[in-house]
Amino acid sequence: ATDDISNMDGFSQAKKVFAASFDIGGVDVKITIFYWLVFAAIATWVLLRTKYGNWIFAVGGNKDSARAVGVPVAFTKISLFMLVGLGAWFIG
Repeated sequence: ATDDISNMDGFSQAKKVFAASFDIGGVDVKITIFYWLVFAAIATWVLLRTKYGNWIFAVGGNKDSARAVGVPVAFTKISLFMLVGLGAWFIG
């Protein structure tokens, strides 16, 4: 047993990935800003360039109309809830 997680195996590798920071033009930038930019870019691409993104907009507008044109409403809603859970896990 340990009282401090910094003594646990793998802590230094996890710190390099999740708690790192780097210098850009004399400003110390945390790696989490980079992760946010990557996730925002992926989400933007998915929403604007894929069929799934079109489904998200359709279900958000009117689920009955979306269902009438063949959008899998239940799948879309459940997958969005799962993605929110994934995001909460990553942030946590």
